[in-house]
Amino acid sequence: MNKPRINIAISGLGLVTTEKLKLKLREVIPSSLDIHWGKLNEAEIHLVLIHEFFFETANIQKIIFSNNLAYLKISKDNFSQKDIIDHTLYLPIQDTKYLKSWLETHVLAKLQIELAPPLGNLSTPSPDFPLLDVQFIADIYDNLHRKVHIFDQLGSLAIVDHHQHCVWINSQRTQAHTDGSLQYNSAIIEDFSNVSRKYPLNLEDWLFELVWNSHHLCILPHASAHFKIKFWPQPTATDRKLILQLSACFIQGAEIQHVANKLGIDIEVVQRFINANLAIHNAELVNAKTCQFDQNHSQESHQDVSTLRSFFGKLKRRFGF
Repeated sequence: MNKPRINIAISGLGLVTTEKLKLKLREVIPSSLDIHWGKLNEAEIHLVLIHEFFFETANIQKIIFSNNLAYLKISKDNFSQKDIIDHTLYLPIQDTKYLKSWLETHVLAKLQIELAPPLGNLSTPSPDFPLLDVQFIADIYDNLHRKVHIFDQLGSLAIVDHHQHCVWINSQRTQAHTDGSLQYNSAIIEDFSNVSRKYPLNLEDWLFELVWNSHHLCILPHASAHFKIKFWPQPTATDRKLILQLSACFIQGAEIQHVANKLGIDIEVVQRFINANLAIHNAELVNAKTCQFDQNHSQESHQDVSTLRSFFGKLKRRFGF
């Protein structure tokens, strides 16, 4: 049975702002609901997010009001970042609770969908389960057992078949998502009753998505660490553009903090991307000198350091300290 879908159109905003909004929306929309990022002129759009300036145009208002669409005007004025006033969402979003409440009232209620987390959607970390070392996940990839059962506090997630290099997932948990309670062992006959073998998934793609979607699973790498990926990972359907952007940076070798600054995204997103690649043995820690991403930044930093050293050297020679 296909999952219900919400169709959202974002218009008149820059790429970085759009991606940040998508991340916030995914936080409050349950994983049991597919999100389709559409265009304003598409049929069956349920929600429109548009820059407040473009909202005033006659054509936009005709589309929204003639089709009775739910809408939010996006403003970067620091008027109110803790409430939605007159259908206006002010950035940056500091608390998603009011966004969740607004969506429930104005959008999901019409679709008869509740904002309740489905089975397998672990939205908050459990204090009983500390974060895992990403190597624990990477070991699943190298496990010597032919078939490995992966499970957590909510039950079975999937079975990995190393011989076929594929994953059979629990049909009740199609959204790859977990937390620090994740465990695995050699699969036994009873474990197969929890998974569907009809549509096997690629092992790398599923493990990457599992770590990428799980905010409270692994210890995050240091912000100043430099990594390089070996190949472009298969992007997830909902985060395709963002994952491609991150891949383009780290395929050249890059520092985590610098990529976050350059793309204008939360550093935790970049760190999860690196962990997802480490889980499938697709990332390695490298020396800063070998990184090719945004070399102008590195050259400027090196020049700044050289200038400071020269300045302090002159002071030392002149004043004897």
